[in-house]
Amino acid sequence: MEDAISNVRLTSRHFEEALKKVRGSLDRDTLEASERQSWEMLYNSDQREILESAVAALKQAELRRDEKPDTTGLRELTFARNKDFNEIKRRTLELEEQLKK
Repeated sequence: MEDAISNVRLTSRHFEEALKKVRGSLDRDTLEASERQSWEMLYNSDQREILESAVAALKQAELRRDEKPDTTGLRELTFARNKDFNEIKRRTLELEEQLKK
């Protein structure tokens, strides 16, 4: 037994394989909720309103049972580190129009 343990070697390949199997401890919903909490400190009320409208439209699109619109672009913009508020507002309006149909 002592001989076997001293012969064990960990290589970078072992770590690379382990990284493929390990999952992050935070899922998308948890990360987004954490970011939303930071909006209170980072953005003014107009900017927060734009972001909250985008989140509301995204949630509404997720809840649709029939044809779900593509929300990937708006989600990425809404939760991006550097936010383009005009583009978020434009895409939110587009999504809201799609949801009305």
